[in-house]
Amino acid sequence: MKDISAAIFIEKGKVLLAKRNSSGTLPGYWEFPGGKREENETIFDCLEREIKEEFNVNCRALKIFAENIFKYEHGTIKLIAIFAELIDKNIVLNVHDEYKWVEINNLLDYKLAPADIYIAQLLFEKLDVQMEIPASAAAILLASGFSKRFGERNKLLVPFRGKPLARYTLELVTKMNFPGGVYFVVASDEVAALAAELSNVRVIKNTAPEKGLRESVRLGVEAAGTDAAFYLFFPCDQPFLDIGTVQGILDVRENGCIVEPRYRGKPGNPCLFSAVFREELISLDEGETPRLIKARRPEALRGVEVSNPLIIQDIDDEETFERLITVSSNPPRSS
Repeated sequence: MKDISAAIFIEKGKVLLAKRNSSGTLPGYWEFPGGKREENETIFDCLEREIKEEFNVNCRALKIFAENIFKYEHGTIKLIAIFAELIDKNIVLNVHDEYKWVEINNLLDYKLAPADIYIAQLLFEKLDVQMEIPASAAAILLASGFSKRFGERNKLLVPFRGKPLARYTLELVTKMNFPGGVYFVVASDEVAALAAELSNVRVIKNTAPEKGLRESVRLGVEAAGTDAAFYLFFPCDQPFLDIGTVQGILDVRENGCIVEPRYRGKPGNPCLFSAVFREELISLDEGETPRLIKARRPEALRGVEVSNPLIIQDIDDEETFERLITVSSNPPRSS
């Protein structure tokens, strides 16, 4: 496994990104600049050397920010992100095609190298970036399922990297602070307890979970009220979902639309519905789900591509759960 240094330069609220050249690995991807640690070299010395070689400037490595072990097709790396400061300012590109100073809340708009996505997510959260949320958008968390493919356990309560699976979605939406409200639709008291200390989450009890997803959808939409212009539906089994993806969905919203994230054309969640579809959402028949509305209204459908399939990966069974546990040595979000 190779140790790779990655510089986090922050100036005036912006972070330096560099675009990989078209002739190497991951051509055209953006990254935090740095490179491979050589034998008998500290990771700080590595970073300072790499920045000198790549940008012809001197820098000072300050503090390790985060690490991420990531498996590429060409091998596994440990990406070590380090806060650093530039001593010289006149950057000359020796390796990359381009560089940019990017607002922290725009990092995930760029096509980042897959290993760098986790670092960008942490920057979002640890530096408390405020996101623009449409005032009338409501977040509806669907947590009433029976987890039939997960054995006898309720998957939402199963610890995933130190905390119950559903907590990842709860923490994500509360960090975004949806002014339209956060509605946690649950069937069990144990799942409801996951939101006990979250004052901005309203727990909605589903007393008829046997009616399926349609009942949770109806309860969430009705709880959000008629003032909401958009409903954003979250399953609670996507631990790698990030703020940038949710913001990307919100950014393309418009009246009368349905927005879904996609990886290479394959749709995922969370899914946003304009309130134009309110009556259809609360009137689904037995066995029907919001997917039926998407099929009926293809002209309303919008897609937001994500660069990493993990972002929209859900956990339906124990095999998927165990596989995702081993994907990275780090959780997708901080506690």
